Amino acid sequence: MSAGVSYAQKDGEKAKKDKGDFRTHFYVFGNIGATSFFTDANRTNSLLEDANLGYGGGLGLQISPVFGGRFQFINGRYKATGDMFVENGPIIRALSSEWDLSANMTIDFTNIFRRNKTAPWGIYGFWGAGYSNYSSMRVYDNNGGIQVDPVTGKEYRSGAYSNNSGKGMNDAKEIMVIPFGAGMYFHLTPKLSLNIEQNFRWAETDSLDLKKRGREEFINDLLGYTSIGAHYRFLGSSGLKKMKKRCDEITYKVTPEVLENINGKVAIKIEINYPENYFDKKSAVRFAPYIRYGDQVKKLPAKFFKGEKVKGAGEMVNYS
Repeated sequence: MSAGVSYAQKDGEKAKKDKGDFRTHFYVFGNIGATSFFTDANRTNSLLEDANLGYGGGLGLQISPVFGGRFQFINGRYKATGDMFVENGPIIRALSSEWDLSANMTIDFTNIFRRNKTAPWGIYGFWGAGYSNYSSMRVYDNNGGIQVDPVTGKEYRSGAYSNNSGKGMNDAKEIMVIPFGAGMYFHLTPKLSLNIEQNFRWAETDSLDLKKRGREEFINDLLGYTSIGAHYRFLGSSGLKKMKKRCDEITYKVTPEVLENINGKVAIKIEINYPENYFDKKSAVRFAPYIRYGDQVKKLPAKFFKGEKVKGAGEMVNYS
């Protein structure tokens, strides 16, 4: 008896691509950028010229294509230049050194609507709560001297910059902050992405710039941080060991269910369905079926399947 075999790779489920290759994962990130200080001292045209260098980083967990959480650390110096302290007087500059640690919830706005959850770019937002340490001073813009209260004679300094130390690290003042903002990501590889983010932290005080109730639009001071950075995702291995563990997810269908011998020949069609995100891009599989009838075994022609990055003969199976 001879057998004629044809193979078919089922890919109907792949075409749906509802979740892409999303997997719950941890990630680490780092960034660098420009700080901005929204306080009573700001002139409307001074934000760019008052920008300072900041940096940050953290650890996150993406639990679904839409929702995640992260811990973030930001450190930087802040500057606000204005003429609001003394009417018709010299221009004053508020300077602050600040760091904060916050817990954020993140939401991927684009993945709420799109079917491909692993598209190469997206827009996200975040909000949370955090703890901050800061030290501030006010200086004259023309000579850098510390501004002095004309009534009390005290210098406008706080935290580590003063004798009136706070309870934070290195005598800094302590406050709570509310972080919020938005960003965009661009996937460079399955594990590495580039992120652009605008971060704001609303402070529970109006005293970061050492002036209360100046400009009404800044009843409480606001810290800004515009950054560019990188995210690295710990997606785990998708190699041969993982394929071996998931081999029971491969399904087969043989038609016809009842084999028929016609003139010494049997026609057989074998349909193989590999699950999504199963086939590693650098792997290959040799599929060697056989027929057992009675006490005899008939080996059928073998079929080779290969990953996207494997050269040579064989039918390619996409990872996604």
